[in-house]
Formats: sequence, C-alpha cells, structure tokens
Amino acid sequence: MSLTFTRIVAQVTPDLVNICNRYAGAADATHVLVFSHATGFSKEEFNPLVEELRKFGNKDEILLVDQRNHGDSAIANRNALPQG
Repeated sequence: MSLTFTRIVAQVTPDLVNICNRYAGAADATHVLVFSHATGFSKEEFNPLVEELRKFGNKDEILLVDQRNHGDSAIANRNALPQG
C-alpha cells in the first residue's frame, strides 16, 4: 500500500489549527489510528512506524498529528500563539 499522504489543516479554535498527515486506508478499512507525539517532537517521528505497519499489511487510515504549538502546527499558528 502506498505511503503517500494528504496534509490536513484541522481548525481547533477560531485562531488555531493542527496540521496532520493523513495516510488513507484501504476501501475496507475499519479503524483510524491516531498518533500524537510528546513535547519537543513532530508528527514525522512516526514515519518509520507507519512504514512498518504498512509492511506488515495494516490497511487502516493513519493520522499523524502536530498539536497547535509543535512542528508544522507551530509554524501555522506562530502569529496566534504567545511568544516567550
């Protein structure tokens, strides 16, 4: 199964977004696996895990989430978050 992803911008408040990578599941997928990382990391930390899951036949949809002040979300929210 291909590892191409779609970037999702999820509006979480009127001023803030979370940026997610969505790996589409198979047509018969029944689950969505959501991965959120610890402080100081980004959603890309899970890319090796996604590759391993696909190698072993996982067909579920997978979402990798950057919370509002991490990774790509921090960049997208830089004007809305307090600095300091």
